[in-house]
Amino acid sequence: MTKTTRQYPPDEFDEVSPDAAPAGVHRAPRGAWSKVAPFLAVLVICSLLAVVAVLYYTRTQDPPTAQTPTTSAAPDAGTGEAPAEGEAPAEGEVPADDGTVEDPAVEEPVEPVVEADVTTAVRVLNGTGRAGVAGTAAESLGAVGWVDVTADNYTGADLDASVVYYKTPDDLEEGQAVAAVLGIDQVIEVPALVGPVSAVLVGDYPN
Repeated sequence: MTKTTRQYPPDEFDEVSPDAAPAGVHRAPRGAWSKVAPFLAVLVICSLLAVVAVLYYTRTQDPPTAQTPTTSAAPDAGTGEAPAEGEAPAEGEVPADDGTVEDPAVEEPVEPVVEADVTTAVRVLNGTGRAGVAGTAAESLGAVGWVDVTADNYTGADLDASVVYYKTPDDLEEGQAVAAVLGIDQVIEVPALVGPVSAVLVGDYPN
């Protein structure tokens, strides 16, 4: 079948200026920026995703444990350690010659000494069976200040050890003082005693 070509008479649309751009449906030429823009957009998106991933990873990790600084304990007061050089000793402490601080010595309470009345009458009775023992003991008492001492023989019941008798509690100090001079351990209260103090010397008495 032969295709025939029809000829139409020219009209106003056939008159085209040589300098005019083509009219109708066509694709405009693309610039350089339109070609590069998609690649730049992909690069920016990848960078943002990388930053987000790094931040998420660092936040999900356990934070490092902070080390607590160690401090040396200060010496306790009252341990006896000397203060540092240049420091004054605490109140109540006495500095020693070598520079160390010593605690003040605690003084033991001293009991008041009760002095016996040496004018109290004392009898020294000899029950040893040896002559002159009572007289010698009486002289020992007189040498330390006793002024009323009488020596005599003992005629009472037999005793196992020498003893000092005193009559009342008021005579206790005098009885103890006589016993200390004569070296007698026993000191006994006897309300029926003739005098305030009597020392009975028997076989255990050394003099």
